[in-house]
Amino acid sequence: FPYTTLFRSRTAAVALALTATTASAQQVDAQRFRPSVDEGVLLGVEDGVVGDSKTGWAGLLFNYVDDPLVYKYDDAQGGEERLVGSVLTANLLGGVNLGPARLGVDLPVHPYASGGEVNGPVQIGDLRLSSEFRLAEQGTLPLNIGALFDVTLPTGSGRNFLGASRTRLTLGGAVSRTFGPVKLASHIGFRTGTATSVGALKVAPALVRRSEERRVGKECRSRWS
Repeated sequence: FPYTTLFRSRTAAVALALTATTASAQQVDAQRFRPSVDEGVLLGVEDGVVGDSKTGWAGLLFNYVDDPLVYKYDDAQGGEERLVGSVLTANLLGGVNLGPARLGVDLPVHPYASGGEVNGPVQIGDLRLSSEFRLAEQGTLPLNIGALFDVTLPTGSGRNFLGASRTRLTLGGAVSRTFGPVKLASHIGFRTGTATSVGALKVAPALVRRSEERRVGKECRSRWS
C-alpha cells in the first residue's frame, strides 16, 4: 500500500454571532482535504493520467487538520468557539482502470476528533465515488488531459460537522506534464452545494482549484495549493 502521512492546518473563521444550532443545521463537512484517487505520486491533485487497463490498486493515507471550523463572535469581545478543534483521518482508497477510464473510491475514517459535540472516535465520513477519463497523453500532445466526475454521498456524521446533508457532485478537468523528475499538475472543477446553513454560513456551489508540484528522486517532495 502507498503510505503517506500529511500534516496540514487550516482555519475557516466565520464572522457571525453564534446562536444555538440544531442537529439538522449542523450538516456541514469541515473536512477540506480530498486526496487524489489513483495510483500516481500526487497527494491531492488529479493529473489526467489513467494507468494500464484492467489493473487495480488500494491505498491508505493519514492526515491531520487543526481548527478546520471556528466561529468568531461579531462583537466587541471578539471571542471564538472551536466547532471542530482537530480531526485525525485515515482515507481508505481503491480503484480500477478500465480502458481510458479510472473508477475509484475514497472512504474517510475518523479515529479521533475534538471540539463542539464530539470528543473521541466518530466513525466514517462522506463516501466519495471518483472517476477520471483520459482525453490526451503527453507525447501525443504536450500535456496529459483528463475529465473528472465525482459523487460524494452523505454517509458521515453531520452532527459532528464531519458530513454533509446531501449528495454533492463535482465536474471538472485535469492537466499535467512531467519534466524529468518533476511533475506539475492542476485540476479545476465545479462542485454543487448542499443548501445547508449554520447561522450566516451557507454551503453554496463553488469552484474548486488545486495544483501540485512533485519532485521524485532521492527525496520525494510535494507542494500543493
